[in-house]
Amino acid sequence: MRRFRLFFPFAVTLTFAVLCTVPIWVSLFHPLQWGFSTLHGRYTFLIDDARLRLCVPPPAKKEDAEAWELLKHLRNEDVVWMSEWTSSWPGKVPALSPTFKKDSVGWKLSRLSAASDQPLLRGLDSPKKFVAAHALLADRESQHFYGSPYPVNDSIEYRGLHFHLRNARSQFASEWAGKTSIPDGALTLDPGQLQSIRNMWHGMLDRTAVSFNLLWITGPACIVLVLQGASMLRRLKRLRLGQCVRCGYDLRASTGVCPECGAPIPKNASTPSTV
Repeated sequence: MRRFRLFFPFAVTLTFAVLCTVPIWVSLFHPLQWGFSTLHGRYTFLIDDARLRLCVPPPAKKEDAEAWELLKHLRNEDVVWMSEWTSSWPGKVPALSPTFKKDSVGWKLSRLSAASDQPLLRGLDSPKKFVAAHALLADRESQHFYGSPYPVNDSIEYRGLHFHLRNARSQFASEWAGKTSIPDGALTLDPGQLQSIRNMWHGMLDRTAVSFNLLWITGPACIVLVLQGASMLRRLKRLRLGQCVRCGYDLRASTGVCPECGAPIPKNASTPSTV
């Protein structure tokens, strides 16, 4: 029991140092993030390159009330996908172009330019809304994207969202045809992309509320760990030799308390241990 009490502070500091060091090491190769959602936003903790950040949603605006009400009825089916040829280097390239059904909720949201991005970011949490929310955000934040990729093996991307387009070549038969509506059922996607799309947009639009380097905590913890380790070894050695663990006085002829410092003498401490 005596040895356990000597080892316990060292074990606590060691556990704390490991819990800080492992995320730092992992974040050098792959960012770590986790978060939680509230009624009006998502808050994310991110560890990247040994730095911990708390990211919060963009500031709300008074025009958001109407957007929050419309968001309740937003559906992916509000989006109508079109095929078109857009100008890019070195020439025109085929691309997807979303539009919204006339008078649909998505169409109304696309006209609320004064509202913040908060409601749309919240819409990314729902599988039934995230495609429409992604299309609306991409239209607002088009400066974040450059160019339009070619369809490859019936797969095409729109602003980071990957679709499977059946008979892709026939959908882009002529670059002079203008925008052409894609038939129902020809365009499908994997709903498992929701998390990656959500993380992409929060990474672009969220604000950093708190940020600090984890090395500021891990460095001092390692120093304390070394000092505690040295102190623990010294105390264990004194305990084994029958000395006072506090001052090192020889206790083989003493009982009760240490004559030097007054520390209580544990049982059997006056007999040197053979372990």
